[in-house]
Amino acid sequence: MSAVIYVRVSTDEQHLSPDAQIFECKAMAERKGLSVESIHIEKGVSGAAALHEREILMDAIYDLGQGDVLIISKRDRLARGVSQAIAAETLVKERGAVIMSADGLDHSDDPNAVLMRRIMDSFAEFELAKTKMRTRAALRQLRRNGKRAGTVPWGMLADEDGNLHVNPEEAKTLKMVMRLRDSGLSFQKICDKVNDKGYLNRAGKPFVKMSIHKIYTGGLKVLEAKDRVSLILQEGLL
Repeated sequence: MSAVIYVRVSTDEQHLSPDAQIFECKAMAERKGLSVESIHIEKGVSGAAALHEREILMDAIYDLGQGDVLIISKRDRLARGVSQAIAAETLVKERGAVIMSADGLDHSDDPNAVLMRRIMDSFAEFELAKTKMRTRAALRQLRRNGKRAGTVPWGMLADEDGNLHVNPEEAKTLKMVMRLRDSGLSFQKICDKVNDKGYLNRAGKPFVKMSIHKIYTGGLKVLEAKDRVSLILQEGLL
């Protein structure tokens, strides 16, 4: 039997490193006598995202053949919502494959096991909702105190007083992303072209599709901000 390993790290879960997840999944494969055929790493994507937005997860599932095993380190790596988890399980089952979790969670069709998974999916969805609610409350408080809240949009930088200015280096990437998207290219193709150009993200690493999508939507929001339009046009951000 063959195994496909899938790991996921969202932007707010950096403590769950891909290496740690891969180590746990490989250990599970070895215990079960499975040969690892491929490893899929999804970064910067929420487990609450719809499956059509989970390109790497879909690649992992489509790598599965009859009798294969999809190994995850823990349940919430697959999804952080009931509907997303059920959809992923259904696709894996349609491939004639099964899911195994390195933390020992039972993924069988036993009614008790199914019930336990649904409870865990519900709690994961609940915890994510609580986290988002706390974050929104904290951002509102910052704004009430007159402080800047949130991430500085790509292509901009903030001074000590929180005022935004154009970041010339990031503006090059932003202009390229906006131009290519307007020409009809997919975010994945834009990502490939940006990386081929040698541009890097703020961590000094190549871009992934999700970050390109965020850069594009952030660029649209900047354009919609009336108090910044004159600055953008004057300094040639777009």
